[in-house]
Amino acid sequence: MGEAYRKRDDATALEWYEKALSRLKDDSDLKQEIAETCYNIGDKLDDEKKYSDVLRYLNRAIELKADYTWAYNLRGIAYRNLKDYPHAISDYEQAILLDPSYATAYNNRGNAYRDLKDYPHAISDYEQAILLDPSDATAYNNRGNAYADLKDYPHAISDYEQAIQLNPSYATAYNNRGIAYANLKDYPHAISDYEQAIQLNPSDATAYSNRAEAYRLQGEYQFALRDFSYSLKLRDNDAWSYGSRGSERLPACLPGF
Repeated sequence: MGEAYRKRDDATALEWYEKALSRLKDDSDLKQEIAETCYNIGDKLDDEKKYSDVLRYLNRAIELKADYTWAYNLRGIAYRNLKDYPHAISDYEQAILLDPSYATAYNNRGNAYRDLKDYPHAISDYEQAILLDPSDATAYNNRGNAYADLKDYPHAISDYEQAIQLNPSYATAYNNRGIAYANLKDYPHAISDYEQAIQLNPSDATAYSNRAEAYRLQGEYQFALRDFSYSLKLRDNDAWSYGSRGSERLPACLPGF
């Protein structure tokens, strides 16, 4: 049993643990081992986006260890990815009840509330996450997204700036701040942010599409066509770039098109 666990063969270890538990039903150490192994398997399945399978293993983990804070949080993530937001929120709440200082659970519950367009609750949860962990750039970025959804772009930009200050390599925050600037029709700042996002993550097709649209709105059609084309190379199913590169959005007189 120990050899399988050392090799991180969680599936084999779990099979052995369950067989042992069927004989030693009240062995608390064995229940702990099974719960942790189920969590490890669920975590790997989450990386593989097999969210229904994640639920199966985390249900077992929580069944054996009712105070398993991380398992509630991870199961909440699986429920959210399955768009079952009420169950996701319930699991995040249980994680918070077990550990009121669990900043990640507040942040994740905020994401679920934002999915439901419940922005006041989302912002409140992001604020609590920031209060508990002021160094969490993700919470600032997420609160910025909620403000942007409310079209409160100045507050959104302020939060994205804080996220970037905490994590200067946070490409997503640069892209999001660019979108906020674009919504304020400040295209030079938007383009500058998209450029930084692209520099940090050259494979981000969305940043190319966003920069292209900002160039288009400034009338810089050659640059817009260039970026739309880059976006298409990175993401063949980018319908926005296909549509934007077409004659309905860009002047037909440009050479080569």
